[in-house]
Amino acid sequence: MAAAQCWIGAAAAEATEAGLISVTADVLLLELEELKQVATGEWHGGKRGEVEVQASAAERRCSVV
Repeated sequence: MAAAQCWIGAAAAEATEAGLISVTADVLLLELEELKQVATGEWHGGKRGEVEVQASAAERRCSVV
């Protein structure tokens, strides 16, 4: 469990630094495959990727509330 928490923290920091998410807590709204893509750099595809990830997180945030 501790390793998973450490990994998700690192993924959140990386996704935030890359501009993929605006709030680190939004990393919890991403699917495992999306997290893998962030961790491996597959999703660092410029502005289009940033917009897609932020839109997905926003949509999921609204459906959770």
